[in-house]
Amino acid sequence: TRTTLTHGDYRPGDLLFAGVDRPALTGVLDWETALLGDPLMELGYFLLDWRRDDDPRPPLDDLEARYTDDEMEGVRNIHERGLSPFTSKPGSLSRAELVARYEERTGVEFERERFYRAQAAFALATVWADLHRLRVEAGAGDESGYPPLIDYMALVAAQIADGEYPL
Repeated sequence: TRTTLTHGDYRPGDLLFAGVDRPALTGVLDWETALLGDPLMELGYFLLDWRRDDDPRPPLDDLEARYTDDEMEGVRNIHERGLSPFTSKPGSLSRAELVARYEERTGVEFERERFYRAQAAFALATVWADLHRLRVEAGAGDESGYPPLIDYMALVAAQIADGEYPL
């Protein structure tokens, strides 16, 4: 693999755009997690946020049996809308189109795409688990809302790894 400077949290929410008809990327925010790493890890993480309306979704039955309706609110929101809802709007590129554009412009093939996308989902679940731990240790209680989100993202990761969530 190649090693390059990576953002560490490259996702639509950290991008700035200008223009209306043909928006252009004008900036990238929040570089505090930047590191030297594999650029395909960054692409896998970016694609985790990218959602299409016809994407498969993991079943929620087990989670709904373990958590209250209030605890499931965040999960249901992500389940229905994705992490970045604007990505499913008409005119948005698909994940496959984004990857094709990435490969064309960088000359780097997105090999083992399921690995990189599943790893991104597990990494996000790990970040949420750590944030939950910090809240509990700080005495903020166990009401962070993270446990069902962590479990949900683990389901998404498994779905990607098993080939049930296509590029």
